[in-house]
Amino acid sequence: MTGITLDMSDFEKAAKALEKSNFTSLAARSVSPAFRASVALVRNTARREIAGRRHTGKLRAGIRSRVRGRGLNMEASVKATGSGANLIVGGVREHRIAPGRLMPLWAGRGAFRRGAGSGITGFATAVQHPGFPADPFFRRAIDKSESAIQGYIQTAADSMVRDLAAAMKR
Repeated sequence: MTGITLDMSDFEKAAKALEKSNFTSLAARSVSPAFRASVALVRNTARREIAGRRHTGKLRAGIRSRVRGRGLNMEASVKATGSGANLIVGGVREHRIAPGRLMPLWAGRGAFRRGAGSGITGFATAVQHPGFPADPFFRRAIDKSESAIQGYIQTAADSMVRDLAAAMKR
């Protein structure tokens, strides 16, 4: 799997300062929605970034997010799963593909699993794969999402300040 992991280190610093005052649960009400919205934004932007490159849609569907934890102790990841995701993100160098003991060409459905060959011998002793460049769609997704995420963080911070000020007046 290939992807990114987001953490809440900035929010944790604020939480440690508030921990002594028992305001962490109050702060979490503002931070949690902003964090979840940020994760969803990166996931959806990554899906849009890869949509035009791959025609099957499997890689796009395999871009998933997961949020663990609660309150200010949350961790999220956005990953591209599925076969070949690491090749798309990292690219492939030019390389030679040579057969092992048997290089099946085509012997019908399931032939590769059974180890059956096509019966044609001497057709190709090796193939030169031209390779292809990396597609850093996660980097583009993060770059495009950065200003919106900063907006989410600022909104959460403003909401946290208002909520804390209201709680202190009580």
